[in-house]
Amino acid sequence: MLKLLTRILTLVLAVLMILAMSSCGSDNNKGGKKREIEGKLEKRYIEKYGKVPFTDLNGQTITISAWWNPKPQDKGTNELADLQWARKEYIEETYNCKIEFKPLIESEMIAQITSSVARGKPVFDVGYIQSTWVYSLADQKMLQPLDEIEAFDFEEEKWVDFVYNIGYYKGKHYMMDPDIVRGPRVMLFWNKRMFKEKGLPDLYELQRKGEWTFDKLQEFAIALTEDTDGDGKPDVYGITGMQFMREQAIFSNGGNIVEVDQETGKPSFLLNSQNAIEALQWLVDLQYKYKCVDEPEASTWDYYPYSFGKNKSAMVVTEMYLMERNKEMKDDYGIVMFPKGPKGKDYCSYGGMFGVAVMPANNPKAQEAGFIYDLWTQPYEELGGLDSWKTRFELRIARDEECYESIKLGSDNSIFSKLYIYEDVRSTILNALHAIVNNQKTPAQGISEIEEQVQSVLDDIYEGVQ
Repeated sequence: MLKLLTRILTLVLAVLMILAMSSCGSDNNKGGKKREIEGKLEKRYIEKYGKVPFTDLNGQTITISAWWNPKPQDKGTNELADLQWARKEYIEETYNCKIEFKPLIESEMIAQITSSVARGKPVFDVGYIQSTWVYSLADQKMLQPLDEIEAFDFEEEKWVDFVYNIGYYKGKHYMMDPDIVRGPRVMLFWNKRMFKEKGLPDLYELQRKGEWTFDKLQEFAIALTEDTDGDGKPDVYGITGMQFMREQAIFSNGGNIVEVDQETGKPSFLLNSQNAIEALQWLVDLQYKYKCVDEPEASTWDYYPYSFGKNKSAMVVTEMYLMERNKEMKDDYGIVMFPKGPKGKDYCSYGGMFGVAVMPANNPKAQEAGFIYDLWTQPYEELGGLDSWKTRFELRIARDEECYESIKLGSDNSIFSKLYIYEDVRSTILNALHAIVNNQKTPAQGISEIEEQVQSVLDDIYEGVQ
């Protein structure tokens, strides 16, 4: 009888232990069932190393954040959303982890990053922040150098070279973007009907031949400007978008505004170059000599796509996302880079602020987070693999196949205007540029008045972080 009771007790204890283990497993891997590695997302690891770096994350949560909501759209919204949710499920079940999407408030992100890193509990594992914050956060040792994350291979085509390159600071890389082709910030849109009616050439062809220049833009803008009611004032202008043109023209003519030595971190004021002065004078002539720019008094950045959408302007220079409001525009348009100036070597597209992905410092699960993020951001073969980036523009702004060529060119030739890093001099420089393009001061005068002051402030900033 005693032996029987002992056996029963042993059996009960064994069953309880199995149930306890099962319960523990279900806490870490919801559903309690671990999937086998399929090898599709992990192809690079398997081909190069014969294995993946991690197989079980023990229920850890990997948090991806941004100042917008980085969570995929609801299932059923579109094919991309369905693929993203299926991938999330696969990664979570295969690697026993959870992927969390956490939106943050932009104005609070810097404080959240610094305070959480100091506690050793970063607010996110991978986060999208403004590119203008990166150098300062790196100086404060708040960011993880991406060179040290073993899962990343930045030779892979999915990584945007431009972002990786501008993320190089004092010997280490801090920025990344897995979007294959990044939507350039500033581009030029032109109304195909208006161009055709004036017998003007296809801008795609001129761009391909390298013949899309300041002179051509000026010629076309003059030809497209019309007084249709005879009151002596233009009713249709050749171009609009001066707020974006003023900086873009400088870069497109081989000039610069503020540059940072990426080895030392030392900033320099470069607006005083002859290339910059000539570009600004060209813009003044467009507006005040040839009167072909639609730029009403007190107009703001959101006026430009409106002017273009209402056929008040035949061309517009604007940030790409602003053109999404012209989805219902009847006339077809094309998208090209801003033209090259006489001193410009190639086409380029500038941007003052970019959303870039970073990893915070002092994160004990940084290697695991890097691996999961690498899997999460692999191109979707179902959407074209390395051509899948086109789906982001297909419904938003694309009107023809040729525009993808321009968008790719813009991504490959993007420029980060370092002016926007330094709030202490940003308004001083932008106010000077505003006065110049509004013909209140000559380019040489407007620049010389701020040159010494701006460089002194930049020197103080540099000395303060040494």
